[in-house]
Amino acid sequence: MNYNTSGLRQSRKKGATNMFLTMKQKVEIMKLCGDSALILMEFYLSKAGTPNYAYSDEIASKALGWDSSKVKRHRQRLQNSKWFRQDKGKYNNGEPFTVTILGGKYIKDDIDFVCISAI
Repeated sequence: MNYNTSGLRQSRKKGATNMFLTMKQKVEIMKLCGDSALILMEFYLSKAGTPNYAYSDEIASKALGWDSSKVKRHRQRLQNSKWFRQDKGKYNNGEPFTVTILGGKYIKDDIDFVCISAI
């Protein structure tokens, strides 16, 4: 995953993301998971700048015009190929949260930072 440091890109709205996939990463996702998984991954990356965004199958299915079962199938392919990860937990007060991590090398190397959205 790379970051765009262009001034034009950074001057956009606060919720805009500067994360993008290189062509090599796109080809890797397409080989491992398929074309639809790449579309889903790019949708997730487009939401990376949104604070507390819920990466749910229902929201993605409405946005992409797919069935929720199709989104679930391709999300699971991304999870199995280590391009997407969600960890669930609870705060000390019992309130649940979900941490979403996007990006192949960060999950494969077990580095816990890239695009983290905790809800």
